[in-house]
Amino acid sequence: MYTLKDMLRRTLVMSPNSVAIHAGERPYTWTEVIRRVRAIASALAAQGFKPGDRMAILSLNSARYLELQYAVLWTGGTIVPINIRFAAREIISCLDDMDGPWIACDDEMLLRLEGVRSSLHGTRGLVHIGLAGAPAGYLTYDRLLQGDSDAPLPDPALDDLAIIYFTGGTTGVPKGVMLTHGQLLSGCQQWAAAIKTLSQDDVYIHVAPMFHMADGIMCFATALATCANVFMSRFEMQALVDACNRHQVSCITLVPTMARMICLYLKETGQSMPSLRVMVYGAAPMPRTILDMVMSTFPDLQLYHGYGATEALSISILGPQYHTRDERGERLMRSCGRAFPGVLLSIRDTKNRPLPPGQVGEVCVRSNAVMKGYWNKPALTREVIIDNWYHTGDAGFLDEQGFLTLVDRVKDMLITGGENVYSAEVENVLMTHPKVDECAIIGLPDEKWGEIVHAVVRCKKGSTATSEELQAYCRVRIAGYKVPKSVEFLERPLPKTPVGKLSKGELKRMIIDRMR
Repeated sequence: MYTLKDMLRRTLVMSPNSVAIHAGERPYTWTEVIRRVRAIASALAAQGFKPGDRMAILSLNSARYLELQYAVLWTGGTIVPINIRFAAREIISCLDDMDGPWIACDDEMLLRLEGVRSSLHGTRGLVHIGLAGAPAGYLTYDRLLQGDSDAPLPDPALDDLAIIYFTGGTTGVPKGVMLTHGQLLSGCQQWAAAIKTLSQDDVYIHVAPMFHMADGIMCFATALATCANVFMSRFEMQALVDACNRHQVSCITLVPTMARMICLYLKETGQSMPSLRVMVYGAAPMPRTILDMVMSTFPDLQLYHGYGATEALSISILGPQYHTRDERGERLMRSCGRAFPGVLLSIRDTKNRPLPPGQVGEVCVRSNAVMKGYWNKPALTREVIIDNWYHTGDAGFLDEQGFLTLVDRVKDMLITGGENVYSAEVENVLMTHPKVDECAIIGLPDEKWGEIVHAVVRCKKGSTATSEELQAYCRVRIAGYKVPKSVEFLERPLPKTPVGKLSKGELKRMIIDRMR
């Protein structure tokens, strides 16, 4: 029974002296990193951290973040990455849902954590993974590193929970996606089979946030490949260029917004990133203008378009052989590629019946990487996993060769800058404003962000509001990326369907037609 802990042990056999982490003034080999991980795991266990306990992590990207994740898995515990962009009430909701978790934070997030601690129902322990001093009551990282690296600890089982990712929800409350050791291993192996070139000679840079599945899966895929890791705490252009060139970074994962910013910056400054050879992009549709920009800026780059979901990790991938400017490439680059190895795709109608190639329906996925379910939400789990098929909520079709093209989203969700935003969540907040009578949230196309959150509001009779007022109201209640970037006001009722439901399709068409 091979688990993620065994995958970490494997690094000591396959690449004991190769670089695992670039941090601070010197690199650390896999032997050194695993020794540190075992010491941290032993120290946590000595403080009462038990198999099955949950370690919530509120932190920017760092080497310590990665080591702590590995240490939690080593003890048989469960990692719970928390989105650092969540508003206070969202952080409280996630932490309380864990029923008394351990919580780790870095220097940057310490004040945020201290600001919500009094509102939590309880915690089992506090860990500080920053470099500065921590308040009383926190286990410091230096103390954790003093643990006994030779102390035996129980091994987890394949079906034990490894990680819980919180993702947005249509109810306005984040929901926890449960992934086991087996499911994460399957996801890593699917990526390894699709991106065959990743090896111990590569250097991967964590520039996308580690709390997000898109980069989170790479925290484990790099251990499988035994390649080196570099970390960016923030997406800052010159720091990114410097880090890539200093450490000879060869692989990166980006959302389209980031890719566009890099290309524009390199053109503006006349710099280059010659060591970069593999770019994985996803989390949002890549506008063709940005894709052309990337292909022109990095003509020798191997491009992979990865389509996935937190609930299913790897769904489909379009490899570099299809990123061409000939007629075939022009057609296929509009797709999300073909199913990952070990993944079965099916397009289904509203009655869960499979549809033939070319017909649009809901994208459904079956693989060993599909989640165990939503934490504490069995009813919601049953809604999306039916007969072992995960229903993504995305609408698309398969062609005769198995290439998947997405055409819309069944679920009422939009993607801005790689982040999922559920319109119902934002609408629920806006509807609590005393001046709002009705509202709708839609996604409008945007070259930089892919989509922006746009609010259409009708105020109550005798009331008026401003865009700034409603944006400020939202900003203290939900994460910043969910706050409407634009607001417009209607005096008449918002359009409805014949059965009285809000007609977002009509509303969106009306606004887009006006923009043309």
